[in-house]
Amino acid sequence: IHFQKKEYEKAESYYTLAIELTKRQCELDPNKKENAAVFSNRAAARCRLQKWELALEDCYQTISIKPTWAKGYYRLALVFHTRQHGIAEVN
Repeated sequence: IHFQKKEYEKAESYYTLAIELTKRQCELDPNKKENAAVFSNRAAARCRLQKWELALEDCYQTISIKPTWAKGYYRLALVFHTRQHGIAEVN
């Protein structure tokens, strides 16, 4: 919801909270996996905030969790593109 409202700082914060909660669940249940979509979404928020290095880390985490998911690679390409050309070209 926050991302759609262009409240990227709030979106980043909530995605971070979701990641932390999932990490705790993974510690308790070894069969549980981290959620690639949450890292991907946080990467998108961080991209909008021009936090390039943090966005890249999230993209790489997304890909490591779910290497066959095309959206992880899409986000990675988007971060590289916007870092080089700016947010305006992506809109």
